[in-house]
Amino acid sequence: MGKAKSAADTLHLGCERSSEKESNIVNGELVLRKIQPAVERSYAKKMQLWLEYQKQKPEASPDDLRSLKDFVRKMAYSIDGEEGIEVSGSETVRKYWNTFTAAWQRANPKQSIPRGIAHSVTEYINGPLAEEMGIPNIKRSRRFATKKALLNYARQLCAADWVEYKRPGALIDDWGFLLGNAYSSSRIGEYIESSCRAGTGRGLHFKVMILCLIRMLLYRLTVARTSLLLYSSTR
Repeated sequence: MGKAKSAADTLHLGCERSSEKESNIVNGELVLRKIQPAVERSYAKKMQLWLEYQKQKPEASPDDLRSLKDFVRKMAYSIDGEEGIEVSGSETVRKYWNTFTAAWQRANPKQSIPRGIAHSVTEYINGPLAEEMGIPNIKRSRRFATKKALLNYARQLCAADWVEYKRPGALIDDWGFLLGNAYSSSRIGEYIESSCRAGTGRGLHFKVMILCLIRMLLYRLTVARTSLLLYSSTR
């Protein structure tokens, strides 16, 4: 091992190497995280809602807990319910609130909403507001692809798609994965949508089983080979 560099040597080396490149990235401008256009539109919508609320109540401030509670309450009552439930779910209201806090932080990076106040509003949504609105503590039922949606997808995949696959069987594999992901009671969806990476220890265990079926059909030997993927627990 080489001799450890002192703080002065480290800084001197960094100055020498960085001076070789002309750069204007060191400035006093705030750097914001890049977001998708859909997220940006959602942020703009929530900020517009807050600005409209401030027009009605000029004294409203993101530092005032009473103002934020009233704002969230009005926002919650404006959300339409679904599937026979007249009111919105507490999870929906909480997501609206989180979107607003993120939008405010992005628009006002030097004047963020205090963490204690933001946490208090979250508990207000799950507690007093949920009780007042009669929000049921249940999740929405799962939705599955309809027959019409699957037919439209099949036409697009097999007839209208411009992609040229390397092998014809790829279309069949894609169709099978879609049906398995949409309707299977196993965890095929987790396998397809997994965020696992090699070497991280995260992901799904699986093994391949080969079943060979031998049968006599009109005195002719027929051999069928089938591969099955069996999934076990997540690491």
